[in-house]
Amino acid sequence: MAAPLSTEAATNLLDEASAECTSDALTYDNQVQVIYHKNGSNSSAMFPPEHRGLSTAQNLLLSSMFIFQFFHWFKPSQSFFADYVIPRYGITQHELVSNIYAWDTPFQLLTAAGMVVLFFYSGGFVVLFVCAAAAVATVVIVLWFHTTMALLVSQCVWALSFCAIFIVPAVLYRLMPPEHFQLVASINNCAMLCASLSASLVGFVLSEVSPNMVCGSSTSTDQYEVTFYISLGSACVSTAVLVFVAAAGWFPTGAHGAGPLGERASWSGYVQQLLNNLRSGQFLLWLGVSAVARGVHTQVVTLWPLISMDIAPACEMQSFNALISFGAYLCAALVVLLPAHFSAFTSLYGHFAIPPCFLICSVLLLAIASADSLLGLASLLVVYHSLSELMLTIASAKIAASIITVPSQSQQTELQYMSAMSLKYLASLAVQTVSMLIIWPRWGGLDNVFGLQLSVRDQFSGLACMLVIVFCISMLGHCRQVAIGSQCANYEHVARG
Repeated sequence: MAAPLSTEAATNLLDEASAECTSDALTYDNQVQVIYHKNGSNSSAMFPPEHRGLSTAQNLLLSSMFIFQFFHWFKPSQSFFADYVIPRYGITQHELVSNIYAWDTPFQLLTAAGMVVLFFYSGGFVVLFVCAAAAVATVVIVLWFHTTMALLVSQCVWALSFCAIFIVPAVLYRLMPPEHFQLVASINNCAMLCASLSASLVGFVLSEVSPNMVCGSSTSTDQYEVTFYISLGSACVSTAVLVFVAAAGWFPTGAHGAGPLGERASWSGYVQQLLNNLRSGQFLLWLGVSAVARGVHTQVVTLWPLISMDIAPACEMQSFNALISFGAYLCAALVVLLPAHFSAFTSLYGHFAIPPCFLICSVLLLAIASADSLLGLASLLVVYHSLSELMLTIASAKIAASIITVPSQSQQTELQYMSAMSLKYLASLAVQTVSMLIIWPRWGGLDNVFGLQLSVRDQFSGLACMLVIVFCISMLGHCRQVAIGSQCANYEHVARG
């Protein structure tokens, strides 16, 4: 039998256990908050956050931002972009992919960095207004300019408008109570999904009215031009909604660089806040979940029409792709509301759903790679899309909840949500880029890093293998968190004794 510990040794062990437990604690998650003092030490306090309802202004803001997101992402022209610009701009499909589409990710990285800087100096309203104005400008450039350079500029401006995907939740998390973060994530994702399903439905209706739009036998671009004017009107509505919200006083329009006492936020404080987040095991875990889920999901959305083409190449059958997208987006829009409806359950047990979701998604991708009917492909896509969006919705709220704030620099908090959401966005772009370089035969002017020439079905199998690896990593991460939780519970029992 081992000799009993001395009082000093027991105290040291308790201190080590306390440090390990508090280092991985969550802010506002599982009722744990970590407080960093000016001298760099930290302590933890167990307490349930007060349940606060949303004020009238907050409810109006959340509802209006749902409307803004819907019209901002409602783009029926997206499905007919290539059919419209190739004859209008006198370019080939290869030139469009290699010289225009290949710049999407670099433009997204650059514009995201620029919007974060603009947010620092100008605040949430200005950056959202820039996103809305960029959505309008993108369509205007495509409609009224006819050079390849203008088309490339439109892709850069489109990337600027795409930044709304992380700016809107960053702003809403700052303005809403932490216990409603899951509601914010669900409403935000539901709005974007509703816009996508509506655009898919419009595309299907147009393809049924005018089959030439799908078959590519149309002799005029006028039919496609209608969808661009619809997108332009939608972008204008989203801009008007944003202006109305600011005029009504539901949205603070001041610069976020100023603290509550008029103090100017510093970049050093901003970096310190970011480093605090990166020291949180929970923050990194959910950041990885979001990045992989989004990066792989983007590839699936891009590649699945090629599987459909392989299954049923007849243009009459390809018109059903829009209907498949509609079904997938509709189911996902309903599923993402579940975490908000069961917010208490999601807060306590949501992390247990992530590893099974990754595993199921990997199996679904393997099944998609072997699909031999449109009905089977549609069924698999609906389930995959719903699970992916579910993971993204939970992860977004968890990332916001796991932010560690510094009370001595509380004015940095409003910047901190922006740093967390922009980091989430950039991480997903990194995963997307790596996956394309590994799986795609060629991306723009870059060949596959391993010299692979994978078919589209093999690319889906490759994506499935990526998710299996992530499943194993997520299982290890969750097992570690369970072990730490057990140690924390034991530490609390010993400390009280």
